Amino acid sequence: MDDPSHPFNWPHIGPLISALAVVFDAGILGILIVLFLVAPAYAGLREYGKNTARNTLIVCTGAGAVASQIARMIAQGFRQTDLRAFANSGSSLALGLLCGRAAGGFIAYFANRRIARAMICCAPGAALGISAGVLIWSGSVYRGH
Repeated sequence: MDDPSHPFNWPHIGPLISALAVVFDAGILGILIVLFLVAPAYAGLREYGKNTARNTLIVCTGAGAVASQIARMIAQGFRQTDLRAFANSGSSLALGLLCGRAAGGFIAYFANRRIARAMICCAPGAALGISAGVLIWSGSVYRGH
């Protein structure tokens, strides 16, 4: 990224490509958190008839906190000092809690609507696909220089 011709430094489209890289990384982390934390906890709540909106919010908020701490551990090896500083700050945990709470609210509100279940399942894959496509395109253009 120190190279001025790096896709993240391109005028106008560089910030978008950079944001999509963050979405891609966060999407992968989010999917892993959902698969290993939220889905088993939500299945347990459903099995015992405790899948209320409040419990869903609690589980997802906790998963957001866990995700922020995993990102904190991963960020220790990053070269970008600003990224490491954010990951080690309390803002990272606060953002994880907020994102988990927002996801839990979305799930609690839309879980019983048929079309929304399809959206919940398809949206992460679509976001990852779009982000990956743009990142692959920008990488191939960059290599062509």
